[in-house]
Amino acid sequence: MARGDLESFRRLTDSKHEHADWFLHFRIFLQIENRCEVIVWRSLFRRTFLLAGVQGDANSRRAPTLDLHDVLALFTYLEKRAMMPLSQLDGGPGRRHTNWIFMSQDPPPSAAYIDPDFEGCEDFEPEILLPTILGMESICSSLINQGLLNGFISHKLRRFAIQGAKRKGALAAGFPNVWEVIKSRSDDEVPGWKKDVSQGGAVAGGFGPGMVVNLSGARPVGAAAFD
Repeated sequence: MARGDLESFRRLTDSKHEHADWFLHFRIFLQIENRCEVIVWRSLFRRTFLLAGVQGDANSRRAPTLDLHDVLALFTYLEKRAMMPLSQLDGGPGRRHTNWIFMSQDPPPSAAYIDPDFEGCEDFEPEILLPTILGMESICSSLINQGLLNGFISHKLRRFAIQGAKRKGALAAGFPNVWEVIKSRSDDEVPGWKKDVSQGGAVAGGFGPGMVVNLSGARPVGAAAFD
């Protein structure tokens, strides 16, 4: 999540992964899979900005910007790796096997999508679904809406521009702390939790919402009130 490595995140949160049962045992697998991918996306934008972003110029009042095409290029690379199991063996420059140069970097046919209505039809080529620049704009807009990015999108230039960089710096202004963002929009209410009611809030008879009642000594209906 910190590296913005979507390929590894998706592989590690796959239900077929060797450690999936461990996460399921502690009931955190689905939470990580469903709720943490947005943090990976935020990290991906941040790391792309560090690598290729325009840091801005205080003298010319030029805002720091990030070309969404750069994010698209990095995500496309990660998406192709996710489609190719052999790519997971890539050790990186200087650590690759010599046979790596003979391997194709194109997604395999199994990664292609075909609409069930057209399956088996002649002269119909399956489509490999790769990300688009419009998809990057949509994801960037979502991150801004959730408060994980601070700025605006120039749809004409396909760039994300950071706001408030003059006061805080580009990174601090454009990429707020994730925990602070989540904490600011949360409260103490947790769905499904039951809280004990204090003595002052108990209803007549000593019972109240959320309180546990011991019925081990209860009499059946119609039993005499006194022995």
